Amino acid sequence: MKLTSVVLQIAGFVLAHGANSAEELGEDERLIPFGMAVVKGNQNLIRIDSGSETEEIANCKNKLESQKLLSEACAVIYQSTKTSKGGDSSYIFNVAAWERGMDVDFRLVQIFQPSAKGEMIKIVGEPLLFVNDEIVTDQSAMPLLGFVFSGLTQHPGGKLWDEWNAKT
Repeated sequence: MKLTSVVLQIAGFVLAHGANSAEELGEDERLIPFGMAVVKGNQNLIRIDSGSETEEIANCKNKLESQKLLSEACAVIYQSTKTSKGGDSSYIFNVAAWERGMDVDFRLVQIFQPSAKGEMIKIVGEPLLFVNDEIVTDQSAMPLLGFVFSGLTQHPGGKLWDEWNAKT
């Protein structure tokens, strides 16, 4: 089974919820990782322990694995930071998603700038999609992104996506 609209939409929904939550964070605060599981057609919020970035990544991976036994589909999100050789930091939302029957690993990565005092967060570019740790860069990414954006707009915070987007 390849990627379906379900797994892409749940990833988009969780991304919108994460961005919406990050909008409320203070200057030095990080997004607390969380997830969403679909169980018997109902969406359930999943709490994930926070800690260091390394611990949060491990906790998200473990939670995603444990949800595979209980859910029809699930997604988790955590925030990471990458620092360039020049010292500039990039802030990243990382979403991993799964659906029963999937035989590929799927994640999406969205770069953003945290909110400054009195300003909104800024979404930088489009989400990057990865299947089995390979970036999807060809024409096949466009319809996949369409399903991600469909899930994103299902979240109340998704209506702010265009305002958050830092395109000029």
